[in-house]
Amino acid sequence: MAQDYVSIEAERVVRESASGKAVLFVIDGEDVWIPRSQIHEPEDIKMGSLNVLFEVAEWFAKQEGLI
Repeated sequence: MAQDYVSIEAERVVRESASGKAVLFVIDGEDVWIPRSQIHEPEDIKMGSLNVLFEVAEWFAKQEGLI
């Protein structure tokens, strides 16, 4: 079954976890860890970027209150 994704805008990409399996974003002024496995095309995420639009699994976004 294909995964549904939704677009999320982050003010900033802060850093990766020590394991590299999650990325810390600032979204609506809050720090939010998102697993790379839930990001569509995670290789496009660049640390330190500002005003980033990216896609995340819809179920995860709902669970975390991002949408």
